Amino acid sequence: MRVNVGSAVLTINHSRTFMVSDLCGNISHDSQQGIFSDDTRFLSHYTCYINGQNWIRLSSTNTTYYAARIYLTNPVFSTQDGSVPKGSLSLIISRVASDGIREELELTNYGLKKVSLNLEITLRSDFADIFEVELQNLTRRGHIETRWNREQSTLATTYSNGDFFRCLSYSINNCSVQPHYGNGRIIFEITLEPGESWKTYCNYTLSDNEHTRKPLDLSYQEAFETGLNQNHSKWREMVTHITSSNEDFNRLYSQSIEDLGALRLYDYEFKEDTWIPAAGVPKYVTLFGRDSLTVSLQNMIIHPGFAKGTLEKLAQFQATECDDWRDAQPGKILHEIRMGELSYFNKIPHSPYYGAADTAPLFLITLHETWKWVGDDSLLKEYRDVILRCLEWIDKYGDLDGDGFQEYQKRSQDGIENQAWKDSGDAIVYSDGSQVEAPKALCELQGYVFDAWMRMSEVFEIFGESYFAAELRGKAAKLQSRFEEKFWCEDNDFYAFCLDPEKKPVNTIASNPGYCLWSGIISQERAKKVVKRLLQPDMWR
Repeated sequence: MRVNVGSAVLTINHSRTFMVSDLCGNISHDSQQGIFSDDTRFLSHYTCYINGQNWIRLSSTNTTYYAARIYLTNPVFSTQDGSVPKGSLSLIISRVASDGIREELELTNYGLKKVSLNLEITLRSDFADIFEVELQNLTRRGHIETRWNREQSTLATTYSNGDFFRCLSYSINNCSVQPHYGNGRIIFEITLEPGESWKTYCNYTLSDNEHTRKPLDLSYQEAFETGLNQNHSKWREMVTHITSSNEDFNRLYSQSIEDLGALRLYDYEFKEDTWIPAAGVPKYVTLFGRDSLTVSLQNMIIHPGFAKGTLEKLAQFQATECDDWRDAQPGKILHEIRMGELSYFNKIPHSPYYGAADTAPLFLITLHETWKWVGDDSLLKEYRDVILRCLEWIDKYGDLDGDGFQEYQKRSQDGIENQAWKDSGDAIVYSDGSQVEAPKALCELQGYVFDAWMRMSEVFEIFGESYFAAELRGKAAKLQSRFEEKFWCEDNDFYAFCLDPEKKPVNTIASNPGYCLWSGIISQERAKKVVKRLLQPDMWR
């Protein structure tokens, strides 16, 4: 039995552009569906009709991460020539995501009589910020204009709010009939003989203040057979190839490579083998600190290109000053960056936002691991100043009260309450379920810093700075000793979830100490106890 959480949808994406629709290919404005790019919803409503009635879905699926196909048939409907039976007509909608979206329409008459009909498409755009779409709390700003160009068969809808600009252009190509526009609908007046088909394709072009994102000039079939473009083909060629005698494993690995390829953001000025992994599709198609670093770490064996791109871009955004609105301090690595209207006008602090307590040590860990994989000492030298600023942030700002442990507390009124990997607002609780107030010293933060200091001690040995390397090892040893002293809870034979504002251990059983296993801060004699506890049935609920 297949269990779906929420409504089933079709999602296609390519780099920064993605489209989410229902299984019939339609888009509802009061949902989180639409065509999005750079955190703006360009298309908020789409419905396809036959003579004013909804089509009936036969089947639909994602054929790959960037393509989807929908098979529809007609209900009973009336024409001047009489009634048309249900199932007489077929409409196939094929969509391909590239920088823009290409949509192909193929209508076929499988009936025994000639049919004259109106194929109608409604399109509306709200240009909502992705945060508003997620919360379903849209605020009207600026103004929207829609213009129909009959000669070019193009519907253009623009949005402007001061100097913030967005435009969706829907252009119809290779159409054998002249489309019309009226009452908010594009109308195709089509007559089909028995067995006859009618085709056209439509391009969604997305424009903003700086970019015009056009779809590739590839049909659905061409895109599906060739892998969309050279970027995707090169990705398949560059990654680590694994073969085994287990065909299930081979299929799993192959699908994983496709899924990872779907996460690539490569429209930065990078080399062709360098990318940034998006935090997730569809809502998190942007650069994150923790998420992008974690994906890079976990996929080093696949290709170090994720890590190279992530390190380069995060270093460019390393904070240089204190800014409470964005939870920024000198040396801190960002949490998330957004490019929608709310960020543009500083209505939210994501320009970028720095509310993450773990990104600076994770940056150092990822840099060291990348160096180990690629074996290029120049990589370390390139980031030497970034390393020093991260280390300074850990000492000066990561440790809020100077007690040797890493804590966090938001300063931005619109910031994130919890600033580690469990970042939902109610994630850090006592064993009775009540909330732990800030500042909070999570166990995994101590592990990350321990790991970062140990790794950086090796790096500074490479730099010939043995004294500083020894200092880092000494700090790591002291942290490890104090961690065992303060975080181990004898009453439940497990490590504390965190220390509360009074530095008392929060002995809630959680999976977070698993990260301490990974970092190496946990003592060997207690590691087995942690593993055993993490694998108990109640941890799998």
